[in-house]
Amino acid sequence: MIAVQISFFVLAVAATASSIGVIAFKNPVHSALSLILTLLFLAMFYLQLGAMFIAVVQILIYAGAIMVLFLFVVTMLVPGDTQESKDRIAWQRILGIILGVVLVGALSFLLFSGNTQSIGIHAQGGS
Repeated sequence: MIAVQISFFVLAVAATASSIGVIAFKNPVHSALSLILTLLFLAMFYLQLGAMFIAVVQILIYAGAIMVLFLFVVTMLVPGDTQESKDRIAWQRILGIILGVVLVGALSFLLFSGNTQSIGIHAQGGS
């Protein structure tokens, strides 16, 4: 139960950070990539709830097909910079690496702990 809660909070922080990145980035391509990451975190929430079909549909349709279309349109409409711009916010790369390691560690612990019986009990309903 503790592993599920830890992974939920890690996913919640990561999803919130990536959704803030959607509106905070000035580059529209970076915003679209952050939106893809947000949709992937949403699929991970569905997996925690035991809804595998919705998670797969979320990844295939939204994060896959629709976001590729968004990225294609954004890259065609935004004029490209002829010069590479200097990385203005260097701390984001370090923070991203740290959050990625924490996310992978928490999800790996959840995956390898083998406690899948509690998911099935909460998912069952009926009268």
